[in-house]
Amino acid sequence: RSPTLHMLILDFSSPSRARIFQILASKVMPRVQEAVALGIPIILGADSLSGGARDLAAVATHIIGSAKTIRELAGPGAGDTERSLKKLVNGKVDGRELTVIATEGYRGSYGAQTGDARASHVMAHKCKVQDLSG
Repeated sequence: RSPTLHMLILDFSSPSRARIFQILASKVMPRVQEAVALGIPIILGADSLSGGARDLAAVATHIIGSAKTIRELAGPGAGDTERSLKKLVNGKVDGRELTVIATEGYRGSYGAQTGDARASHVMAHKCKVQDLSG
């Protein structure tokens, strides 16, 4: 018996994770389609559109990514980050709501969801950055 699926989180925050998804796509995509059919939230974290991230963004209910990735996802002519967010959240045609967050490093983050008149902006907190990755 398979466990109950309440939320599906797909992390494309690094090229290696995107590559892993490409390798495992045949095993992951049936779960993605199951989640879509059941109306389960699909959360996509992507800092690039490689490895199938663009296809997954089409069915995601929540997308979190760098501002550059969000602008690329919105397509040519979308404009700046705020306009790209609005284009994405108001462009869903399947009736599902979408929430999108674009991160801009020290400038903070922008976010919007279906129906918002404009994107919200949250400033980043000032902090001393330390690389703990080794």
